[in-house]
Amino acid sequence: MTANPHEYNLNPRILLHNRFSTNKTNWFRWIFDLMDVHDNDRILEVGAGNGEMWVKNNDRIPHGASVLVSDISEEFLEQSQSRISNDGGFFEFEIIDVHGIRYPDASFDKILANTMLYHCDYIDTALQQISRVLKKGGCFYTTTSGLDHLSELKELVMEFDPDIVFPLNGENRKFCLENGHGILSPYFNDIKCIVFDNALKIDDIDFLHSFILTFRDDKTHNITPIVDNPDGFKRFLASKMRAGYIEITKSNCIFIAS
Repeated sequence: MTANPHEYNLNPRILLHNRFSTNKTNWFRWIFDLMDVHDNDRILEVGAGNGEMWVKNNDRIPHGASVLVSDISEEFLEQSQSRISNDGGFFEFEIIDVHGIRYPDASFDKILANTMLYHCDYIDTALQQISRVLKKGGCFYTTTSGLDHLSELKELVMEFDPDIVFPLNGENRKFCLENGHGILSPYFNDIKCIVFDNALKIDDIDFLHSFILTFRDDKTHNITPIVDNPDGFKRFLASKMRAGYIEITKSNCIFIAS
């Protein structure tokens, strides 16, 4: 199976957000709180990545609940299985393509898609499948970012060299804070959006440089001038830390749909 092109860069990006976010509430525990999981709930996560959601909430699964952790990437699924303790027997793991979920109608009480819908080739097909396997009265939880998410980071990189190609949030335009309600509305009757208030204050130049380098193998980006001139780029970043840090907008939200 072909590896997900995002999987090798996922952990450095999670580390950046964990270390420098101004909102110290853990993103994954915040999501879990909003999911309001009950005894005996059957939960599906699609596009679960490396399983961080359940690493952070393993101790909070109520009695009788079950979680099917899924991803289209075999490598990601193996990471999830190695990272998530299953001592309580709450978890199952399965390769699932959200465009064709091989479960009967009304199979799950809750379904989660965490920052993954905009990666789908066909979002409408994915939402048709999700709404089909969701029980009547069940809830779908999906997170995404706004169009201004990390906007200052893009501006910094392109100020260093205008020839750099660094779309950053181009892919999330397919499903973002600004258009998410409209995209969900053909499939769900009750939709609400909750914003996670946050920002980044980054005071470590080497860490920020390493984070930006995670985009070098992404074919939608071209950061060759940064790769070829790391010292020059670090000096440029240092010149921008007038207050001792660089502040970057974070714009994240969750849609809750039923």
